[in-house]
Amino acid sequence: MNSIIKVKEITRLFYVVVLMSWHTLAQEFTTCESGEVGVFVSMQYTDLNFPVGEVSWDIQDVDGNVLADLDYLPIASNIIYPYPEEICLPEGEIYTFNTYDSGGDGWGFGSWYELSICGGNNVIINNSGNAPTGSGGSESFSVPFVTDNCFCFSIDLEQSSASSPTAADGSITTSSYAGNSPFTYEWSNGATTENLNNVAPGVYYVTVTDSLGCELTEMAEVQGPNIYMGNGNETVCTGYFYDSGGPNGNFNSNENFVYTICSDSPDLSSAISFYSFNLSGSVWSSPIMTIYDGETTDSPILYSYNGPGDPPPGDIVATETNESGCLTISFSSGNNQSTGWFAEIDCQYPCQDFTVQIESSDLINALGQLEACHDIDLNALTDYPQNDQYYFQQDNTTSFNWDFGDNQISDDQSVTYLYTELDTFELSIVATDVNGCSAETAITVINDAPGVMTSIFPPEDNEVCPETIVEVGSSIPGTDSVIYFFNPVTWVITEEALNVGEDFGDPIYLPDGSGVSYQTTVNIQAFDSDAILDDDDFEEICVEMEHSYLGDLDVSLTSPNGTTVLLFDTYSSFGAGGTYLGDPIDDYGDGPNDPAGECWEYCWSIEPQFGTFNNSLGNTMIAPIESSNSMVPGSYTPEGDFSNFEGSSANGVWTLTVTDNIGNDNGFICAWGITMNVVGEQDEVVVDSLVPEILSYGWYCPEEPSSIVTFDSTSVVVQPTTPGIHTYVMNLSDSYGCDYTEEFVLDVYSIPETGPNLVSECQDQFDLEVNNVPPGGGYWEWIDGPDDSSLSFNPDTNSFTPEIMVSEVGDYTFMFTDNDCGLSNTVSVDVQVVNPIIEESIDVICQLDNAISVIDPTGNGGSWTVFSVDSSMNASIVDSSMLQTNIIVDDFGTYQVAFTVDFCFGTDTMDVNFITVDPVIYNPGVQVCDWDAELEVNNPSPTNGFWELLNQPNHTSAVISSFDNPFITIEVDDFGGYQMAYTINGCETSDTLMVQFGQAIPQLNIEELVRCDFDAMLEVKSYGMEEGWGFVDGPAEPIYSDPLSFDTEIEVPEYGDYTLMYTGCDTSIVFNILFMCDLEIPDTYSPNGDGYNDLFIIEDLTYEYYSYSNMSIYNRWGDEIYKNGHYGLDGSWWGGKNTHQYDQLAPGVYFYVLKVGNKVTQKEDVYKGMINLFY
Repeated sequence: MNSIIKVKEITRLFYVVVLMSWHTLAQEFTTCESGEVGVFVSMQYTDLNFPVGEVSWDIQDVDGNVLADLDYLPIASNIIYPYPEEICLPEGEIYTFNTYDSGGDGWGFGSWYELSICGGNNVIINNSGNAPTGSGGSESFSVPFVTDNCFCFSIDLEQSSASSPTAADGSITTSSYAGNSPFTYEWSNGATTENLNNVAPGVYYVTVTDSLGCELTEMAEVQGPNIYMGNGNETVCTGYFYDSGGPNGNFNSNENFVYTICSDSPDLSSAISFYSFNLSGSVWSSPIMTIYDGETTDSPILYSYNGPGDPPPGDIVATETNESGCLTISFSSGNNQSTGWFAEIDCQYPCQDFTVQIESSDLINALGQLEACHDIDLNALTDYPQNDQYYFQQDNTTSFNWDFGDNQISDDQSVTYLYTELDTFELSIVATDVNGCSAETAITVINDAPGVMTSIFPPEDNEVCPETIVEVGSSIPGTDSVIYFFNPVTWVITEEALNVGEDFGDPIYLPDGSGVSYQTTVNIQAFDSDAILDDDDFEEICVEMEHSYLGDLDVSLTSPNGTTVLLFDTYSSFGAGGTYLGDPIDDYGDGPNDPAGECWEYCWSIEPQFGTFNNSLGNTMIAPIESSNSMVPGSYTPEGDFSNFEGSSANGVWTLTVTDNIGNDNGFICAWGITMNVVGEQDEVVVDSLVPEILSYGWYCPEEPSSIVTFDSTSVVVQPTTPGIHTYVMNLSDSYGCDYTEEFVLDVYSIPETGPNLVSECQDQFDLEVNNVPPGGGYWEWIDGPDDSSLSFNPDTNSFTPEIMVSEVGDYTFMFTDNDCGLSNTVSVDVQVVNPIIEESIDVICQLDNAISVIDPTGNGGSWTVFSVDSSMNASIVDSSMLQTNIIVDDFGTYQVAFTVDFCFGTDTMDVNFITVDPVIYNPGVQVCDWDAELEVNNPSPTNGFWELLNQPNHTSAVISSFDNPFITIEVDDFGGYQMAYTINGCETSDTLMVQFGQAIPQLNIEELVRCDFDAMLEVKSYGMEEGWGFVDGPAEPIYSDPLSFDTEIEVPEYGDYTLMYTGCDTSIVFNILFMCDLEIPDTYSPNGDGYNDLFIIEDLTYEYYSYSNMSIYNRWGDEIYKNGHYGLDGSWWGGKNTHQYDQLAPGVYFYVLKVGNKVTQKEDVYKGMINLFY
């Protein structure tokens, strides 16, 4: 018979650890007293067995006292029951939460309980998915110490979805718990309002800070619109995803849909988190869902549902190899209808690798082991080396999940934990960042030695005067009980007086039965003949089996006295369907020679891993032979209760009965066995004890070691002499290598803090302040001051912040003495003279008043004075008490002003200048051929001035555009000189200017004779007032190319003398141009008397153009035969006769010489040529 060694703690000493008290501001949300924490309990059970009221719970302390229980029985199943009251438990203690089921069949699959603090916001324990089984169970928990005002501060965020994936009409509403108003809000998008409104779908963070400085950062996601299963695709990163029935309906039968969901960024991968999933179906007909890692149904499969027993999809994320980042969902409902699913769509960035490490108050050795001697302070240290590559990582948005290895968990980043059982534990931490990416690490915690319980009661008043003797004990003040600073815990080692037995039955074949039962037995004779089972002696039955249809079967075990306990009945529940047991060959034969598959071991135990078969139908894995779902091997909860075997003999025939209820499937039981522990008359025998030995013990004060007077195991006496914080630390080491500390703190009063010496700048009132004053207060004294000075204290000399009023400038000394310790300190105040600062005044021009201002740093006020060196100049101040006022003088010059502040009589002076200036009119020059001119005056004064017209030519008029503008225009109606004046207002100084308007005659540049041409260029130099070119007289009207241009071209229709004119500068110039050509002399004529061409006539030879005309005609021998000194001018022309003989000349060639006086050119023109004379 093997012995099982158990170690039990038999000594538990009362101890108290005093930490910072819970601030009253942080208690506004709780009904508990200081030093207590409010615990809330809520639960739900699912067992439908009757009678109602079998389920209950209670909370007990370490001594077994019931502190709270479920006192409103009976309760109904499938209803959430929150305990109606806050359960106030002392902080820092350990308790047990006990669950009960008087029916002994457990609470049922899916049942749960939860214990929380802070109004239910912080969970401290829950059943972690393991529903209470049998008659119930127990779970230990500790109530934390309330360490600060932020202990329970929490916020909750509730989002309202946007109307489209891009619409900015979503919102997030915040609500806070246990914080202290007013609150400040900082959102990740820059908003500072309590609630976030009008935002697009996306993830938002908010940091909330209360008035005490407590700060929390939480995340919420504004969703887009809901998406319902159908045929289609969507590019979206938010929203809820439902089956076609939506949140409140079922999907329909005969649906065949394919839907693709893609992210809206190439860096993001689509993700779907399924929160509820119920496709239902049966082994004969089931909906089918397949999720593909890509844009089409040709992509790799990430998840598939083919029938009942398949697990829900959970979180589905597109893989890193999926370049599209899309997920495609294929769904066929068949002839089924059900509630379907509810899921959330997200987009995830690729994971940014990070690490998490465990930081501990106790040493973690190189092997990753920690020796747990007492409470362990733990902290999760993170490192984000790839931060901000895709998204921002920080501890505020990273979740932390501690698993202490003893069924206890925590989700805080920093925790303090106490292991209450002797064992080795794996302590692990999983950190999950905002993108859902995780890092984890683990260490081994070894709790293999009893501890030492320490106790200390710090003094109620920890603020003392120097030299005060303080005694601190380990016992509760005012009681007679003696408790030591340290009390070793004794663990005793006991040996259970046990009969231990285990035996195995025979294998059997399980053919198709259709209601037939098959049995296999084992005859146990290993126990004492009088061994009778108690309610907890039957431990486990394990069966190695395979079967191709779990829904066929129910299995039970019968003890030697005929008591039967049902292991499972999956036939009656109609839920198991075609789920396998083991790895069978699905052969529809019916004989022991049918091939067997692989048997897997299934156990039903008092300490199971899983619930009952009926409650664990989703706990399946793939059986390799047929590639179908089979129950996971392991330890399950029986449908019945093994405690019913109480009273049966351990020895005898035990019978395993298997009933096959449906045909067509078979299986094998390869082996089976039973394990029992049968306790004799003596339950336990003490065989040894473990007691830690105190190896060292002492007290230490780092601030003043000599202040420790004496100490023993029950008290320590100290006498600090130096001011400030004194920390007194007890150090203890035991024989198991564990170190313990306790401490208390004294704040030794120092001399009152009157602060640094002060300076009062020209103030007859100032404040004194003293700090670090004991509760008894103290008093001020006036030590020294200026001669003949006086002062007063307001309200009195006992005030910590009196207001002092003094009468004089100078140095004052004060002293404050505290009443408790008699400690004094002094402070001096230098009341100084402060001069005002007169701001620089701008010189004024042509004005006899000016603004003056002064900066008075004292705020006391004061008065102005003014004087002048020249006694004939008078000045006055408008209001001599105002900081900003005006000075008024009666003449130009320099005046000196002064301002003197009240009380300390500081003074400043400044010169104020009043200046006179002269105007200067700029001379625009003579205005030639113009009757208007622009005038400008330089007026240095801001007072402006005015224009006057002093003189002008007789019988003229002038128009002035403005009389007060420095820029004006004067317009006249005749040439001449006009005298203007400008006078400055205030200064009354003037300047005059004669403005000349002159006339200039246009200058012509023309040719008076134009030969053999009908056009000519005309040029004129004119100086203004142009009216252009004109026509006076001539053979015909000429044409000007541009009659208004200084350079123009004239064209005449015929030769002749033209009289023209040009008008400019109010003057017209008349001129003539002769358009003519050279005389055209004929070369032939016939003086035959026929009336045609009888005379040698030369056209245009007239007095109009020529002043004289001499004609000579010669024969071929050079004899002059004709001469006329007025040829043609006198109207006579040569008729072919000799002027000397006056006879008729013979026909032939003759020569002529014609000399004429050209009136235009003032030159003589000579023409020579031949003429043919014939008849």
